[in-house]
Amino acid sequence: MAPIKVVLDDFSKNPSCQHGPTVLLQRTNGNGDLQDQFYACTASRDGKCSLEVQKPPTAENIISNRRTYIKSFNPVDTKEPTRHLAPLSFDGEEAQYFFTNRALSCFESIFTQIGITKVLCIGAPRLHEHLLQKTSIDSLLLDIDDRFHDFYSNRHFIHYNMFNHFFFRGKCDEEMFERYLKHVEPSSRQVLPTFWIFPYFMETYIRQEMPSMEMADYQVNYTNHEKYREGSKAIKNGSPVRMFTNVPLGMIRLPTEEGYKYCQKCDKSVLKNNSHCSICKACTSKNGAPYKHCSKCHICVKTNYVHCGKCGRCAQVEGHNCQQYKRMVSCRICLGRGHVEKGCSFWKRYGISRMFQPAKAGNYYRVAQSYLFVNPNSNVEVRGAICEGMNATCNLNLETMQSIFFPQNCSEIFMDVKFLGKPYNCDDFFERFDTEMGPCFVANSIYSK
Repeated sequence: MAPIKVVLDDFSKNPSCQHGPTVLLQRTNGNGDLQDQFYACTASRDGKCSLEVQKPPTAENIISNRRTYIKSFNPVDTKEPTRHLAPLSFDGEEAQYFFTNRALSCFESIFTQIGITKVLCIGAPRLHEHLLQKTSIDSLLLDIDDRFHDFYSNRHFIHYNMFNHFFFRGKCDEEMFERYLKHVEPSSRQVLPTFWIFPYFMETYIRQEMPSMEMADYQVNYTNHEKYREGSKAIKNGSPVRMFTNVPLGMIRLPTEEGYKYCQKCDKSVLKNNSHCSICKACTSKNGAPYKHCSKCHICVKTNYVHCGKCGRCAQVEGHNCQQYKRMVSCRICLGRGHVEKGCSFWKRYGISRMFQPAKAGNYYRVAQSYLFVNPNSNVEVRGAICEGMNATCNLNLETMQSIFFPQNCSEIFMDVKFLGKPYNCDDFFERFDTEMGPCFVANSIYSK
């Protein structure tokens, strides 16, 4: 499948369909060359949506259709519509999956722990109604399902398409949305606490775009998903759905009654079977099952994985095909597919391979961390996250790091990495590049010398 890039320009200039402005997609080949570009609907993922703007249904039809589900409701039902409305079930467009009561209680507990009083629920109607009915937390729901107009006023619901940031009812709803965001207490935080719900295997992509988002170990379940629900036999290690947040995980305590514990070394809550690895210095499990450390990959992997010398990676034994695996494997340095770190042409193209080499054979994990830190395309959040993760004593803030690559006292980033054939040494490094920035050196100097 050819890589596809989303062009995030002004959506208002794009053609529109019934779901709002379309998005421009660019398809490239393996070398990154543009093959073609096209506009696509933001709501329909299978291409079934026509780009012709359909004529809206008449008011009489709308009223007639809505009576079929409103007339059977009692006043109590209208306060919790997701427990009575039939969920939209078309996976290619508007599929709805609702959180379980346990998940709702966990979210409520987290919000209480960190002092949240207002929530913007985007595509989360079950959480929205829980907050309004069971807590004192204020909530505004943004959702593509316009049936919620019959249960909430504009104060609590806006018809919205999150994929193209489109307000179906125009400027009025957009202004309501902006007023809700601006109406905050003077003591509110500068950074908006954000929570995303995604499967754990999306972590690499999420962290690539938003390094400040960390993955919590909480397993999120749905009431109506075939696989991702409580008691599902399809997933033996529990739901793969996780919570991503920019709130420090040390501030969040997950429910012990659901099988979570607090790890003092990591300063966060994890599943009970998520063991702390003394080599990786982290609780490394991602999928809800125990992991083991691979001395060749230098990272922890799933227990059913075995190291393959031909692929240069740990992989599952059953059904492993080296040729197929090599085509799909992702490089930890450039994040491209089809090769591992040792054969990364991007790494070699810029001469960094001559500077940074693994001190231990095959340990390209640390090299990958080093590269991300010195890569001029890595933003300040990437460098800050790596710096903080490798050396908690670093005293340089993100503002200082906006014009630098890395601080001198963050040498732990380069642990197990050789610089110019020798173990990394800060003094040798900065003498080599003749920098005048003291403990830091400016962007691009690594390529200009």
